[in-house]
Amino acid sequence: MRKYLTLFFITFFLLGVLKFYDSQVKTNVKSVAAICLRPITARNYVTCTGRVEYGNTADVYLEKNSIISDLRIQVGDRVSEGDVIMTVAEFSDEDINKLKNISNISDIYKSIEGQGEIQMPEFFLKDLDIGKANRKAILACSSGIVTSVNVHKNMIAASNTSAASISEDGALQIRLSINECRISEIKVGQLVEINGIGFKGVEYKGKVRKIADEARQIIGTTGTETVVDVIVSVDKCDDIKYLKPGFTANCRIQTEESPNLVVTPYNAVRAEDDGREYVYKYNNGKVKKSYIITGKEFDLGFEVISGVSENDMVVTNPDNLNDSSYVKLTERSILNGDA
Repeated sequence: MRKYLTLFFITFFLLGVLKFYDSQVKTNVKSVAAICLRPITARNYVTCTGRVEYGNTADVYLEKNSIISDLRIQVGDRVSEGDVIMTVAEFSDEDINKLKNISNISDIYKSIEGQGEIQMPEFFLKDLDIGKANRKAILACSSGIVTSVNVHKNMIAASNTSAASISEDGALQIRLSINECRISEIKVGQLVEINGIGFKGVEYKGKVRKIADEARQIIGTTGTETVVDVIVSVDKCDDIKYLKPGFTANCRIQTEESPNLVVTPYNAVRAEDDGREYVYKYNNGKVKKSYIITGKEFDLGFEVISGVSENDMVVTNPDNLNDSSYVKLTERSILNGDA
């Protein structure tokens, strides 16, 4: 009888100890936040800064060696296709080469460059038969805004010179210089989000229109870096007036889009010394350690190939936790939509 009483008291004591321990564990639980995983459309971006400029530009070329007789445009003027923007006197290469002591037309231009609108010195022209010059009106090749004028009155310009540039009215683009380490992610046609301090509160949309064939070097804050120029066209919209040439623009280029992925936030993932990654799943006041295999990286976290499923609750910032630890859930959120 005494033996049974002893066993009873020992069993009762152990049960009491276990109940007390379980109560203490539950009383001293760690407060955690968890996030419920839902399928999302995950996106990656390249962010960079560039300069707004006129887009869809067409150049007006001089077909022959010419002296600019009359110039009717300046930067900022609006013109229509077919408007007379300047008149010239055209000369052949043979006639131009008769100019005294000057063997080539580029030397003539360099000799007067920077002097503004000047009358050509008489000794430059005395061997030319002005009467033989072909007087010609130069017409605007398209309608839009004059964005550059590369000649001035009384200037001698060589054949195939770009005399002026005309941009489609309202067409704007952004010129970016993207580091060589990111340029492989950029493709023509990718969507771009555009914002900047000059048009604060207004976000524009655009697309990557052109990627330069060659890289170049620039001096950056950390020294010389190799970049590739990228042109982003700006979509036309009613409030395009807030975006002005010369403004600085911040561009977010969407480089990748993957639908229906389970993505775990970066702050939910931890790794063992051997590199195996894991998360803590939350369920009914306890956590369970679950090893995962991750895939691509996105702005909001890792794609998870295995180890977690849709609707799993994973603990964020799971430090000082152990497998099967009791926890108190103080914050719950849902990861869904777009990342």
